[in-house]
Amino acid sequence: MIIREALDSDFDAVMSVERVAFGSDEEAGLVADLLVDPSARPMVSLLAFDGDRSVGHILFTWAGLVPDSPLTASILAPLAVVPDKQKKGIGGALIEHGFSLDDSSVESLISPSFFILFSIIPFSLVPVLHNNLRRDRLIEQNE
Repeated sequence: MIIREALDSDFDAVMSVERVAFGSDEEAGLVADLLVDPSARPMVSLLAFDGDRSVGHILFTWAGLVPDSPLTASILAPLAVVPDKQKKGIGGALIEHGFSLDDSSVESLISPSFFILFSIIPFSLVPVLHNNLRRDRLIEQNE
């Protein structure tokens, strides 16, 4: 499997993954809107390939948290994997690849249950989480 940043020329592949993964045009429409929304930048859009076939997509977009404030965060959504490739680690690999980027745009606001699901932190640390901790800070707390 290869994971790389999605290019403008990958738009149709991204839309295909989103439609097939979710079984509708709703999430594909959301992604299409976000990709052209200047307020969602900077963003990270990653595609996973099995050979020449695109099988997964993840999008991290920028969001302002408080109007007229410099407080911002990146939001991970949606995460899409085509049905015949689900439960094979592709979604987790996309998430890990996104977090591995040395880029402040991947400082994500994600539910604490997400971090537990991917064994990034133990359940006992959930009460001490801050909304905007980066994954590497969470791992340091876990060690």
